Amino acid sequence: MKGTLLRTGLFFILLIGVIGSSMWMFSSAGSAGEQVDQKDSVSKKEVKEKETQKKQKENQKEEKGSDSKESNLVKNEQTADSKSTPSKTRPKKENKPITPQIIYRGAKKEKVVALTFDDGPDSTYTPEVLNILREKGILATFFVLGKMVRSHPDITLRIVKEGHTIANHSWSHAYLPKLKGKQIEKELMQTHREVKRLTGMDMSLHRAPYGAVKGVEKRIADHGYRIIHWDVDSWDWKSGRNSRDILNGVKKQVQPGSIVLLHSAGGDRSDTVRMLPTLIDDLKAQGYRFVTVDELLGVPAYSNE
Repeated sequence: MKGTLLRTGLFFILLIGVIGSSMWMFSSAGSAGEQVDQKDSVSKKEVKEKETQKKQKENQKEEKGSDSKESNLVKNEQTADSKSTPSKTRPKKENKPITPQIIYRGAKKEKVVALTFDDGPDSTYTPEVLNILREKGILATFFVLGKMVRSHPDITLRIVKEGHTIANHSWSHAYLPKLKGKQIEKELMQTHREVKRLTGMDMSLHRAPYGAVKGVEKRIADHGYRIIHWDVDSWDWKSGRNSRDILNGVKKQVQPGSIVLLHSAGGDRSDTVRMLPTLIDDLKAQGYRFVTVDELLGVPAYSNE
């Protein structure tokens, strides 16, 4: 009986030991599995983070690339615009008083010449002159009379719209030295106001009728005008001279920097119109370039530019 109890007790002790050992093994395996699972989850997170970082870097590169492409496109467009739009340098507006001096010509540095047309505009010869200048692709300077501007506003506007310079030649072609102060001012400023009303331009170049300014130079300059004369007289205003006479006379006198006196109104100017295309072609063949008076002298044509 005692032996049986002893054996039974030993059996229970062994059974408890086996059960405890098995539980410990299962516990160890479970913790090991948890550690493996934790390591796997950590490694997966690291992989995801690395992939995310890689994608972010790739996106940043793509964004930088697209930005640089866009900036290059903008630069190319700006360059194309600057090339397609020719820029014309204009003299800066002056604030200092105009010196009362007479200007006859420009500098002799290069072969440039300024054609000038007085006494217009009219409805007969001025449009023909404008047609020739447009066909030849050159610009000129028109010294206009105020009363003619009032009579032919459409031609006046055409002069300006086609790029020519418009300048003051008095109101009625009066001989200024014989006029009193207020009369001189009226001749100047009535024309000035008429042109400004029509075109918006404040003219700053003046040519007196007959080139007569003795004793009135300062008065003209005080109104903000430069006095422009000429060094080449075509004599197209003189009776008895045909187109060949006018052409040959101008060609003999022209030099680099010359200002040529011609007329687009004020009488029969058919010979002037007839010889003008040949004059332009011949001077071009000699290497001359045609400019406006303001461009020739490097001064503003208008005080409000």
